[in-house]
Amino acid sequence: MKEKTIYLKDLLRDVLKKWRVLPVFIVLLALLMNAYGWYRVRRAEASREPEKTAVSEVERTRAVLSPKEIADAEERAEAYRIYYEQYQETHEHMKRSVLFNMDPSAVPSYKAVLYCELTDVDADPEGTDTDTLADVMVGICSVIESRETQKMVSDIFGLPDDQGLVRELYKTSTENGSLILKVYGRTEEEAKKAGEAIIAEVLKKESALEEIYGPIRITLVGARLTTHQDTTVSDWQQKIISRRNTLESAMQTTGNNLSANAKKYYNALLNEDPEEPEENQEDSKPAQAKTKLIYPKYLLFGVALGVAAWFIFFALAYLMKDRVRTREEVEEYYGVRVLSDIRTKERKGVDGSIDRLFRKHAEVFDEADGLKASVDRILYGGKRPEGAVLISYDKGDEKAAEIGGKLADALREKGQTAESAEAVTASTASMETLKKTGGLVFVKTLSESSADIFSRELRTVSDAGTDVLGAVLLRK
Repeated sequence: MKEKTIYLKDLLRDVLKKWRVLPVFIVLLALLMNAYGWYRVRRAEASREPEKTAVSEVERTRAVLSPKEIADAEERAEAYRIYYEQYQETHEHMKRSVLFNMDPSAVPSYKAVLYCELTDVDADPEGTDTDTLADVMVGICSVIESRETQKMVSDIFGLPDDQGLVRELYKTSTENGSLILKVYGRTEEEAKKAGEAIIAEVLKKESALEEIYGPIRITLVGARLTTHQDTTVSDWQQKIISRRNTLESAMQTTGNNLSANAKKYYNALLNEDPEEPEENQEDSKPAQAKTKLIYPKYLLFGVALGVAAWFIFFALAYLMKDRVRTREEVEEYYGVRVLSDIRTKERKGVDGSIDRLFRKHAEVFDEADGLKASVDRILYGGKRPEGAVLISYDKGDEKAAEIGGKLADALREKGQTAESAEAVTASTASMETLKKTGGLVFVKTLSESSADIFSRELRTVSDAGTDVLGAVLLRK
């Protein structure tokens, strides 16, 4: 006998036939891995919990202070919070402001000059006309700085509807009866679009102003786009930066000059409701993980692990089980000729697809054709047996017993003496029977017949000196 050869294709076919068990492995491992993920998150949360609470720290540090020290520390902690709120507002304003992010050395701006003239007004030696004109200018400025105009500008610049941000983007001034409007923009096109929109808004209000101040005429004297050194933008930026730095410095020095115990109480008050600058907040306050019941990452890992465990389990079972596995094993390892390979049950669905995918032999018969092929090979495939043909099947294998009986009947119909019996043994009676037999045929069910019993049967037959005519293999 040769060494057994295990073919990967046969192993895969045997494992895939256990596909009905796969969902059990997947569900079990997925649930286990999800539970492990929940445990890890819970353990991480527990490790992040502070060793002592902020409340207990406040109480502990407060207990050793005098009333004056307590009042002083609380007053400074409150001042820190106020500074921090103002710092955050300034910091947020700097991030959102269009003007702050401009280059002061090259600021696009749109300059427009509005000229206002009163009509049909009697001369007034006391200068009433001039006063009225000044009132008109104030009215025009109110239109320019109105909420509606600011909303319009905020839409053009794509800014939130924030009055403080929008009003930074245009300025007005009066000179010699004229109103000068200056509009800033991130691009020349943006500045020009906003400037023209504001001027159009003012000119639309001309009739409303006339109802208040009498007949007037508003004329756009000139408008042009300029790019130049702008000290207004630079000064404004420096002012905001200076304010931010002042607030930051105030926060850092608020707790100075406190006693050591009062400083601890001051820090405990801040930690009770942390209000630190944004860049320091992550370091001072541990993140709070949200506990969930479902963890997709662990579930997917569990599914993959379930598939792997299912494959490994049944692959090892295939390698370790003591069974006659394949046709090649019967021919090459045991040295027995295969008379026919009979499929006893036609598989459909998934099982049928697996059989078709991994089928290695085209010569797999149904029952009738398999019996006919076996008879032909026994009688005509070599020297015809001189005595009776003994057909051996495994004890307890009803299908093999049925096929063995039908094969014996088919041989007898061809004039050949034949009988079927359970597995041969090394008993005296069996040995005597074998010596009188003209040849032996085995009927074995693949993946169910014991390889050890088959080996012992072959040794018994060899000891008796009986010819082995072949084997009929059954596939379920």
